[in-house]
Amino acid sequence: MTEQGERLLRYCQTRDSMETELIHDLNGAKTFEVSGTVRIASYSSVLKSVLIPSIKPFLQKHPDILCDFICSGMEELPGMLQRGEVDFIVMDYHLERANLETVVLGLEKYVLIESLKNASRGDIFLDNDSGDRATENFFKVQGGKTPKYRRSYFDDCYGIIDGVVLGLGKAVMSEHLVADNDKIKIVKGFKPYKVDVVLHYYHQPFYSKLHQSVIELLTKNCNSFL
Repeated sequence: MTEQGERLLRYCQTRDSMETELIHDLNGAKTFEVSGTVRIASYSSVLKSVLIPSIKPFLQKHPDILCDFICSGMEELPGMLQRGEVDFIVMDYHLERANLETVVLGLEKYVLIESLKNASRGDIFLDNDSGDRATENFFKVQGGKTPKYRRSYFDDCYGIIDGVVLGLGKAVMSEHLVADNDKIKIVKGFKPYKVDVVLHYYHQPFYSKLHQSVIELLTKNCNSFL
């Protein structure tokens, strides 16, 4: 998309948000009541466990709001936001682009896990896909020489956890997803690998009540789930 195309897209999105709120107000909505649709895309380890619980009370309070949650690979998220397919993306690093706003929602801590009952398959580590760098970055944090390992891919974090439980390999996984899992143990003696959880959205001259509410909710609530 050209720079002019992006500007036109941002304008259309802003206009649609204003129109939705105006119609809602003209139809007799109460002051500060919000409506409309919000679309949030994120990587798997924080979507179900962090983002959805953070917004759930707000959605229950405002039945007119529709919310689309989309789980996607990290490399696909920037394009989804740029093309206007979603309103917000959440990534594990800061994306540097013009007119892009970023908010750190919290800190995600990765640890090494293995099955509590089933022996793991030697040097095999489970990752999402070939682009997943969690295992590689975890060993970089440890310092020294990175051990040799082979990789198997399980599509998302929940598939990885299931694979670890079955003894199909070890994995580097977000601690908040496994802390209460009685079928998994955290391997001691390693430094945790820490990354920021970052909300991204385009700067706009006007933000709808819904847009503002989502930013405030995620900023306030997400860290408590990490």
